[in-house]
Amino acid sequence: MTQDEFNAHWKLDELPACDEGMRLLKAWADLDPRAVDYLPSAGAMDLDREDLDDCPEWRAYAAHVLACDDCDEGGDHVRPLRS
Repeated sequence: MTQDEFNAHWKLDELPACDEGMRLLKAWADLDPRAVDYLPSAGAMDLDREDLDDCPEWRAYAAHVLACDDCDEGGDHVRPLRS
């Protein structure tokens, strides 16, 4: 699946992340079969997923979204990551 096909999954006017965030999210989705169960087509995602702590691609995406002004500008991702 291309990045554009992946991005088209969201039924939103705006994607849940900036270009870099979407690239990181797709990297996780490409490697982790659990992704289909966790990717909503609308609304915010819970970034603090204890069941995904073993997945560095997910952790990279979540850390990026929390640090990126463009990704978190809507305030939808409110729960910080555990250390």
